[in-house]
Amino acid sequence: MNESGDQGKTLLLIEDEALVALAEKKMLKDAGYNVHHIRSGEEAVAYVDQSPHKVDLILMDIDLGPGIDGTVAAERILERHDLPLLFVSSHTEKEVVERAERISSYGYVVKHSGDVVLLASIRMAFRLYEAHSSISWWQRLMQTVVRHDMNAVAVLDRNLVFRYVSDRFLHDYEVSHEQVVGSHYHDVLPDAPKEWGANHQRALSGEVLSSDEDTFTHRDGRIDYVRWECRPWHEPDASIGGIVLYSEIITKTKATELELRNNNLLLRGIIDSSIDAIFVKDTEHRIILCNQAFAHTMPQPMAVDDIIGKTDSECGWPEKFVKGDPELGSIGFEEADLRALQGETVHITEEPGAVGGKEGLFYTIKTPLHGLQGNIIGVIAISRNVTEYKTMEHEMRSALAEKATLMRELQHRVKNNLNVISSLLSLERPKLSDPHSKQVFADAEARVRSMAKIYESLQHSDRPDTIRASEYLNELAHSLISTYALGTNNIELTTDIADIGVKTGTAVALGLIVNEAVSNILKYAFPHGFVGAEVSIGLRRVREDLAVLRVTDNGVGIPEDFELDRAEGTGSILMTALSEQLGGSISVGPVVGGGTLVSVTFELPNSDDETTDSTPRFDFNVDWIVR
Repeated sequence: MNESGDQGKTLLLIEDEALVALAEKKMLKDAGYNVHHIRSGEEAVAYVDQSPHKVDLILMDIDLGPGIDGTVAAERILERHDLPLLFVSSHTEKEVVERAERISSYGYVVKHSGDVVLLASIRMAFRLYEAHSSISWWQRLMQTVVRHDMNAVAVLDRNLVFRYVSDRFLHDYEVSHEQVVGSHYHDVLPDAPKEWGANHQRALSGEVLSSDEDTFTHRDGRIDYVRWECRPWHEPDASIGGIVLYSEIITKTKATELELRNNNLLLRGIIDSSIDAIFVKDTEHRIILCNQAFAHTMPQPMAVDDIIGKTDSECGWPEKFVKGDPELGSIGFEEADLRALQGETVHITEEPGAVGGKEGLFYTIKTPLHGLQGNIIGVIAISRNVTEYKTMEHEMRSALAEKATLMRELQHRVKNNLNVISSLLSLERPKLSDPHSKQVFADAEARVRSMAKIYESLQHSDRPDTIRASEYLNELAHSLISTYALGTNNIELTTDIADIGVKTGTAVALGLIVNEAVSNILKYAFPHGFVGAEVSIGLRRVREDLAVLRVTDNGVGIPEDFELDRAEGTGSILMTALSEQLGGSISVGPVVGGGTLVSVTFELPNSDDETTDSTPRFDFNVDWIVR
């Protein structure tokens, strides 16, 4: 009984003697094997070619009668099939046994050695075949692993002849498999550095050598950076059989490292040359990068290297700065860090710091620092010393407040002086007997009053050099009406004045023009009384830098031969001069249906806070004129 685990395996028995075959077949079947018997060598070759999967082991006799003998049949079978073959023959001649040994390494059994010997030889042949198969499988596996290794791998014997190379080796060194395997190292890579040959000899002596960075020059002059290792491989008897070369082209990696190094140097240079304090913290509030400017903001002088890895507290900052001061309403360093770590960009306009060992103020921006995966890995911050700016700002605010106070006091005094002048003219006018002189005094009084109202308006303005045209001209117009038409309320005054902010000089000119126009209307437009009298004043911005002032009435109108350029009256001359002062022009003409229109088109440089309205809210019976 077969107890080796080979039961059920099929043996191909090739024996020309029928009785011998019959006996062996019976014995083998009794041992648990399946046996198929063939008498000739030709039949054996044909059978195995047709059904190799049906044969587990071949028992081959040498003398097979007419035709090819067992050794020839064995050679033909083993050329095409990987099967264990055991010779069973009566020949004991040296040359026959040696020939059989060269053909098959699974054994030679002399006939009639006994069933025990034959069965043992069969079991040994199976074990040997399994061992060979396992070794062959491992060889194929290792060849596959090496062939597809991402690094270049080459196996050389002691004579530096290539035995095996990986695909990456062929690619990196631009050679083919046919050029390499079986060729000497120097024939394949004649341009390799000379020191590599010395390293190979040292490896053949048992050393393991390596380099993290070397260069290899290709035949076309290109230079690659290479990382390599060279080590010996050993024969079964532990002797050195050759060397194994491992190499990796790292040119791209080297270029990336160089670019990264240059970028880091550039970034470091930018950070270190900045006058602003720049620093980076990790999620544990530890400083992992900073510049010299940041080191100067410490409570006590510290070197950059001494700051790295420390928290604010470990750098000597008091708790009120690190944790914040609720009484002062200031947030601490850590709270600002936490807000940035949650994704917020934090602006701290007055953060405490140190300047030359003394407390100062800093404007700080803290933003989240994102990693390659988009997650927040820290805080990056830029802080600027604003101590001097804040001091200057405080001084400037104080100076401006003082200047504003002085300006209002000056405006108040100018207004009072103008009112005194107006009162003196008013007191002296009744003493005059000449009507023309009285009118001159009245006109002068009105002009002084119009200027006084400018300074009165300036006292109520948010800006000392700008007034609201609507407020000033409205009040001036009503004051003129009440002064010239004393004792009557028959004059209907209509105003539509845009709320335009104008400089003081512009306001003075506009006020005097309105004063002259309204004075002339009240003196000459209504000779028969003011019943039904209408006066309209309008101001409109018609372009970003251009405005139109219009004063109109429904009186008797101007003479047909009136020409403003030839007018000799003080009012006409004054209005023309003031219009030119404003960078504009003036026109005087009749109104359809009766009356007179005074139109001034002027520039609006340096205007503030205006409204632009292109829709008229009153009817002058004429189109707006821009000249």
